[in-house]
Amino acid sequence: MIAGVLAGCASDDASAPDGAPGEASAVTPGALTVEAAWARPGGAGGMSALYARVGNGTTSPDTLQAVSAEVARTVEIHESYENDDGTRGMRPLGPIPVPTGEQIALAPGGKHVMLIRLRRALQPNDSLAVDFQFAQAGTRSMTVPVRLQPPQ
Repeated sequence: MIAGVLAGCASDDASAPDGAPGEASAVTPGALTVEAAWARPGGAGGMSALYARVGNGTTSPDTLQAVSAEVARTVEIHESYENDDGTRGMRPLGPIPVPTGEQIALAPGGKHVMLIRLRRALQPNDSLAVDFQFAQAGTRSMTVPVRLQPPQ
């Protein structure tokens, strides 16, 4: 499990857009954490997606304002949705509030981070450097593994 402060959008489990496999229900007291982060493989020039769980155990609400990664020319926070007719899509979401005492899932089929126009291919077992910008906690950096499936 990777702790710190925090392709394709296809869902492996469309019934769980807000959760991640193995998701813990509790936040870490006194800490803003990012756990179980991973990215999907993607080809150079193409796209990938990044997923994680963000937990806020601090006494102040925070907001995930942006995410950046050198491996992608563009990085955007997105959400997946389903229309009344059953068609699916995704759209940019913008900043994500992280209330005190809550955990936010960035997961397949729900909120996630899109890595667009990859500068290099991302293969399973590779890793990438990612910066998460929070309104209160500031910029937090972490290394994220590339995987075919979410961590268990």
